[in-house]
Amino acid sequence: MLKKHSEAYLSNITSFKRASLCSVLLVCLFITSSCFKDPREYRGDYPELYSVAINTLLGVKGIYGYGPVTMRIEIIEEDAFGRKMFLYYEGHRVSRYSLHIIQAYDEEYVYFYPYFNFISAPTNDFTNKEIEELKRKNDWNRKLNYSNTIRTNIVTRKSDGPLNHSQILLLYNRVYCRNMNNESPSDNPYIFYFVTDSYGRSVYRIYSGYKLMIGDDGEDLIMIFNPDGSFDEDKGWFILNDLYNYQEDLKQFMESNNWNQPYE
Repeated sequence: MLKKHSEAYLSNITSFKRASLCSVLLVCLFITSSCFKDPREYRGDYPELYSVAINTLLGVKGIYGYGPVTMRIEIIEEDAFGRKMFLYYEGHRVSRYSLHIIQAYDEEYVYFYPYFNFISAPTNDFTNKEIEELKRKNDWNRKLNYSNTIRTNIVTRKSDGPLNHSQILLLYNRVYCRNMNNESPSDNPYIFYFVTDSYGRSVYRIYSGYKLMIGDDGEDLIMIFNPDGSFDEDKGWFILNDLYNYQEDLKQFMESNNWNQPYE
């Protein structure tokens, strides 16, 4: 009888150890999977809206969740033709809060008006007048007109861009020293990839300050590079003086650099 009790006791101990081990392994697996999720991979419900924002705003990283900042996408309103107005927040000093309008989307692409499909501000406090003007510029509640739109692929991660940092820094330092009263550039500026056109030109924002998230120190330099990595030192850059109302400046800059025109 004692032998049977001992065997039963040992069996229970073994079962308990196995269950405990399984629990520990499950917890470890959960922690590991959580820790190693790519913070730049968008895992929310609106990849189409995410794709509009990262192809519209200067200087966003497309980071879903990292450190104290968590990206936020919130649908605000929808018109009779399926357009959506949505809020995008990522916490950076350029376009900290922004309202966007997407014209349409399908399984592969999003469609939106270039340059003027958004407004931005340092706080989430847009006026009715600003919102109504945004709607007007984006044909809110009017029949869809795809001829006025541009399209881009729906993605869940913002690209790092075609150029490496050393290529960008070489030309950035040259422009900075030439045009910033010969001041020394930052040793390690923040580099934000923006977009690439159909012919391989690419735009980057380079921030030389130290208050990346909320400060106003430093300079924001917008630079456009040719497909071969070359750069026009006279017109291939401009200083971003207004961190929220730069749509017209950006449009003129990109058009003056033959954006989306054949590269020769």
